[in-house]
Amino acid sequence: AGLRNDSDILTKLVENTREVFDADAAMASLEGGNATPIRLLATRGRRATTSPKNEVEDESPRLRRGATTPWRDGPWLVAPILQRRNRPLGIIAVRRPVDETEDREVLTLLAQMASTALGAAALGRSIQESEARFRVLVEAAPVGIIEVDRSGRPQWWNTSAAKVFDWPSVGES
Repeated sequence: AGLRNDSDILTKLVENTREVFDADAAMASLEGGNATPIRLLATRGRRATTSPKNEVEDESPRLRRGATTPWRDGPWLVAPILQRRNRPLGIIAVRRPVDETEDREVLTLLAQMASTALGAAALGRSIQESEARFRVLVEAAPVGIIEVDRSGRPQWWNTSAAKVFDWPSVGES
């Protein structure tokens, strides 16, 4: 829940997925949306790595456009990581020789959790960017802007207010 970048979220996802299924390998990828494509692989006894150069990467599944339910791709059980309006953003896959209905359900739940975490991280980044733009606008405003507490005591002010009231500039105390 506290992870804020896509790569960290996928790393945790793929490592935990491999453990949950006690599988030889698990992989995850983000290929859609605004994100830079990311591909991670976790194998038994090894942590997740990006862009693995081995036989598992060569045979690993790819995102199927329009897929909204789990599918088999050779030895891989694959579930799409969906974003708004069921658009595929990426996949989570586990290498298993057989799968049961509950395996598909568990993998789908993991994909949904990934989607939620990725969405929250994107929202957090968007809020930070908006706040940064807002701060620049307020600081550059030609009029004084003052934030006060409930009792009317100034808590924060921009540069223009500091000049008008001869208060210390922001950052000075």
